[in-house]
Amino acid sequence: MVIEAGIGFAFLALATAVVGSSVGKAAVNDVLEHAIAFVPTVVDVRDARRVGDRIYILLLIADGDGAPLVEALSKGNTDEL
Repeated sequence: MVIEAGIGFAFLALATAVVGSSVGKAAVNDVLEHAIAFVPTVVDVRDARRVGDRIYILLLIADGDGAPLVEALSKGNTDEL
């Protein structure tokens, strides 16, 4: 199976003090602008956990070609994969 869509995961670790602040938003934007090699159209939060004074966020990121796959995964529909 060949997947030609741009799909990637990003893992962020943020201090709880910056969550919801401009610093937290800047960290997410930095990942979307610099850590992936395609222009994202869909960003799905797959998991978020608080551990001590940190919040860990797992993002599933896709471009236009990968958007249908991410949407199917978000709905729990694996029949189309």
